[in-house]
Amino acid sequence: MKFNKRLIKRFVSYYRPYKLLFAIDLFVAFGMSAIELVYPRITTNIIDNLIPNMMINNIILSVVLLLVLYGIAAGFAYYMHYWGHKIGVMMEADMRNDCMGICRSFRLNSMTIIDW
Repeated sequence: MKFNKRLIKRFVSYYRPYKLLFAIDLFVAFGMSAIELVYPRITTNIIDNLIPNMMINNIILSVVLLLVLYGIAAGFAYYMHYWGHKIGVMMEADMRNDCMGICRSFRLNSMTIIDW
């Protein structure tokens, strides 16, 4: 398939009205990825350092931190799934409206024969 710059520009123009929501969605996705990378590091620290040294206070703090991060990740996942889908639906509606506007602009009467 040949790269069509005009087609890409036309597609990207549908993001323009939703660029703030899209930017927030990208930020949330990045934040969620970062949180997912932190989980194993904290768990490794608990298993390798805190449990063998019987550091109960630090174990509790680490578990609370994991729960907080899990809650933040759940909020990020909700935002990504809800608003990410909603942005797609709104863009699709805009594309459909543009397409129907073009179809409505055709002047057809009952005697017109369309040769596909």
